[in-house]
Amino acid sequence: GLLHHLRFTAFNGSNSDVSYLRNTLKSYSQTKLLSGRSCDSLDITVHIRHGSLPIVNINNASLPDKWISDEFQQYSFQMKSDSGLIPFNLTNPLPGDWFCLSYLNKVDDRISQKGLEAECQHRLTASLSFFTFSQLYPNNDITVLSTANSLVQNITHTTFYKFYLNANCFSAKLVISDCAQISPVPIESKPICPVDVFVRSMALPTRTLNDYRINCKNQLFNCSVEMNSIASGSWIYLQIEPFSYLEVVSAKLNLTIDQTDNCFKIPNEEALESMPKPMTALTYSSRFTSNQTKPLENKEPLEPPKTLSPNYISLTRYDSLNSLEFKYSHVDATSLSPNQSVSIFIDIPSNRSSVLEIRSVSIFIDIPSNRSSVLEIGIIPLSDIGGTLSIDFAINPLTNTTQQNYTVNLCLQHMRVGFGSDCFYEIDVNTTDKQFHEKRGLETVLIPFPRPGNWFITLTPRCYYSDEDSDTIMECLENKTSVLLDIISSPCLHSKCGPHGKCQQYFSGGVLFSSCVCRGGWKGWFCNDGSQAIPEDQLLLNFLLLTLSNIMFIPAVVLSAYRKHFTEALVYLTTMTSSTLYHACDSDYPQSYCMLNVNVLQFGDFYSAILAFWVTLVTLANMPDLCRAFFHLFGALLIAFAVESDRTSLWAFALPAGIGAAILIISWVVRCCRKGCYPTRRLWIFSILPGIALSAGGLVVYAFFETQDNYAITHSCWHAIMALALLFLVPSMKSGTPDEEVGGKGSDTETYYELIGEEGSHLARVTPR
Repeated sequence: GLLHHLRFTAFNGSNSDVSYLRNTLKSYSQTKLLSGRSCDSLDITVHIRHGSLPIVNINNASLPDKWISDEFQQYSFQMKSDSGLIPFNLTNPLPGDWFCLSYLNKVDDRISQKGLEAECQHRLTASLSFFTFSQLYPNNDITVLSTANSLVQNITHTTFYKFYLNANCFSAKLVISDCAQISPVPIESKPICPVDVFVRSMALPTRTLNDYRINCKNQLFNCSVEMNSIASGSWIYLQIEPFSYLEVVSAKLNLTIDQTDNCFKIPNEEALESMPKPMTALTYSSRFTSNQTKPLENKEPLEPPKTLSPNYISLTRYDSLNSLEFKYSHVDATSLSPNQSVSIFIDIPSNRSSVLEIRSVSIFIDIPSNRSSVLEIGIIPLSDIGGTLSIDFAINPLTNTTQQNYTVNLCLQHMRVGFGSDCFYEIDVNTTDKQFHEKRGLETVLIPFPRPGNWFITLTPRCYYSDEDSDTIMECLENKTSVLLDIISSPCLHSKCGPHGKCQQYFSGGVLFSSCVCRGGWKGWFCNDGSQAIPEDQLLLNFLLLTLSNIMFIPAVVLSAYRKHFTEALVYLTTMTSSTLYHACDSDYPQSYCMLNVNVLQFGDFYSAILAFWVTLVTLANMPDLCRAFFHLFGALLIAFAVESDRTSLWAFALPAGIGAAILIISWVVRCCRKGCYPTRRLWIFSILPGIALSAGGLVVYAFFETQDNYAITHSCWHAIMALALLFLVPSMKSGTPDEEVGGKGSDTETYYELIGEEGSHLARVTPR
């Protein structure tokens, strides 16, 4: 069928959440019943793109410099989270992989405790159905055209044709000759050739989706379509559509396809101006914009030879050990000597961490000055689409400009060679720019998530006398023009996201891709937009609050050690240290420091915090040493499993806290039954009630009042409140010593049985025989 392969990949909420959509799109909400309320209807944005991952600017951030937003064959639409079936039609889709990205629009920045409220999970499912050509056009067929034979047909309705363009050819020509209308329409109202012709590579064309289109209505003799740049190594489809307002249309057509003998032949300027422009090409032009004047009258412009075959430069691919990193380089390129640095000649960014960087060695390519040069780079499907393709381009700063100046045009095009205005991206560099004389004449092109397939770079040099006479192109005196061309693919932007973000790589569903995680209010693809950035002094204050607030645990550590509760003191000290190290690593402050992996530090923070409450409850129970040691080990194992299972869930804290509270209450009830009321009123007033009140207040702050904006303040208050609660809850008796306030000597269970034994021995000695 026409759909060779269609696969949807969904991003749910963030770039790191990827799953396959195998099942027209349907959205529904699923509620975990805690409060009994239903989920709110939320807005969902869906993007679908062919070939590579969708390019989306979710936060409307400013785009980076030299950024190219390649949104070719990308579609977007909105839907509700509780909506039913949403049909989405792709007419004549291109073959290959299709990727779908979906996300919920931001509603609330409150940090909700997982498991405390009704949790809504929004799932997006997709079902795929497609129709083949025979189903859509049961009485039609696709006729194969050949270059060897002409085809004569009568056109009575929309007809389709196709021909295969060899991998070595990038241009073709369609000629419609002897075209005439055979119908009972008055001769004076007859168009000469009443048909529209649409051409498209790799898929059937339509009126809106086509590479070339031409109206043959007013063509006097032959109606021809000059396809000077078209995808090679693929099927080219044609649609010939007769005019709809004619009742009877019958045309006698003589169709021939003439593939040019020289597949790299450059069309002349007149052909470029008159040729049908590709409807799908995204064109960016940076022609001479300063000091442009008309050519000098006494100088006749010399047109450089444009019919010469371009110089095809082969590139070699070098793969890195790091994922998403590779480089294309010319094997015959000239390099600087080892003791020379690129920065001497040209300002190349020095923030690259890739092994493919060009800090010390620069690759210069000598291209012919009298013709264009074509370079080809390949992007492998799935494996290469998750990074950023970077192309650095400049004229060699050592170029001699005493007699004439140079301009080199770079034309970038996907799946076909681009010439003239038929470029996906076009840029000029010239020796008259101020940046060139300041050794900063490097131009950079950034293509995120590049489409797979072959990308072609066409370099066309031109020579002229001066900037004031830049329109007068002359023959170059030098046979070669030296340019720097560096082609690198890497995660994010050279494996970095600037000073305000971190580059992360994600792998799911067989797709590896990179994404920047920004901090400190920065946003954008490479964390380049600081319009909502938090001031650095505020970040420093937040950093100090989150780390230094853990000092409040020191009194609890000291008091526990003084009371000879060394196990509890060690746990409190570990809690203080783990929390400090974790927040020092997880902070948005640029000078944050990670001693260990952030996941390890996060586990230590959650684990030690819950363990601190556990050992406090067990110690308050005032059990014998053997029982206390058992419950300490039991709690350590229980909390480890709970935290590792889901450390952000409410149950990770509620389960150990509930079991610990049950142990405490049971122990106190048993003591009350044996020795009277316990704890004493003094302990209730000065220790237990303040500790419970502080713990409850801290939990309320932690669960209900934290937001993204006040996180540093509320979480620091949580640290301080919990530390004070532990200080009040530290038992007021020495480890292993009976509680003399409750029952005096013998209140401990073990001592109680020893006293009974001693009393029995005494009675045995005084009893007469």
